[in-house]
Amino acid sequence: MVKGIYTANEGMKAILRKQEVISNNLANANTTGFKKSDLFIRAYVDQVSNDLRQPFINDELTIDDLVTDFSPGPMIQTGNPLDLAVQGKAFFTVMLDDETVAYSRSGAFTIDNEGMLSTLDGKRVIGETDKPIPIDGSHINILDDGQVQVDGRIVNKLKLSQFQEPNYLIKLGANLYQRSELTVDATSENYKIQAGYLEGSNVNPIETMVKMISSFRNYEADQKAMQAEDQTLSKAVNEIGIVR
Repeated sequence: MVKGIYTANEGMKAILRKQEVISNNLANANTTGFKKSDLFIRAYVDQVSNDLRQPFINDELTIDDLVTDFSPGPMIQTGNPLDLAVQGKAFFTVMLDDETVAYSRSGAFTIDNEGMLSTLDGKRVIGETDKPIPIDGSHINILDDGQVQVDGRIVNKLKLSQFQEPNYLIKLGANLYQRSELTVDATSENYKIQAGYLEGSNVNPIETMVKMISSFRNYEADQKAMQAEDQTLSKAVNEIGIVR
């Protein structure tokens, strides 16, 4: 009976974490370039000898992995020449500070106070020269290979980064990713830049709502199972064996 309470509790903790992931996906259904996450939960039994003092130490549920789904989102036409979308698996490269870079699929860019191409929250976009891209003219045209033209002259080319396994990237929040120790560059240039478009979120709101409801029902089932086990245990302790 105590084992049933323990098992239900482990299930509820895992489902609660899953609900947090689903809620975050749903909250970003309209976020440019957002990539949804999936949580994988594993149940396993560790084959060890138990004694009576620790009878359930070998039964456990654990969060196996949090995986980002990098499937493409829909292309949304804006007509703004500084709005860019990537067709392919490449990432825009931006500066976090003087020594650190991050990667993003969101191409909603602007020009900062110093005339540099930057994200909407002020992070500068990096060109192939590993430096910010100056926009010191009135007519801006970004070609499908990433070259940046200002008033008819090429000033730089967007630094598009590609990786063999994007899932090894670390989510930083704010639609940014950073390398991990397992991140390996890919050399292919199979991508195309579409100016005047943004890549939408790859979250399907209806599908995500169904997952949320299903997860909530599972949580309720574990909760009821725990209550039933608790009531049975209470009867066993307080009623069985009473001499009337």
